Amino acid sequence: MMNVKMIIVVDSHVNVQDLSEVAWRVFNNIDAEHDLEIVHGPLDVLDHSSPYAKWGAKLGIDATKTWAEEGHAREWPDEIEMSAEVKARVDSIWNSLGL
Repeated sequence: MMNVKMIIVVDSHVNVQDLSEVAWRVFNNIDAEHDLEIVHGPLDVLDHSSPYAKWGAKLGIDATKTWAEEGHAREWPDEIEMSAEVKARVDSIWNSLGL
């Protein structure tokens, strides 16, 4: 993993193959002050974005549920999931919505 430039960590129930779900977790679950980690290290020789060849910043994103033991004083909300009936209703009208 020496040449990895960014890694996102999510909870075990998250479908990591669904980029929309991963993005949703990142945008909703992180506290920028505590859940982002920037370190410097070797990068791939083909990485043109860093100011130095083969060396630059790497980003770690912790998009997991935050626990009280980590210093999170607020209660973490339960996940909201649509019922099968609501999903079926949305599916039935989706094309007519013009989205």
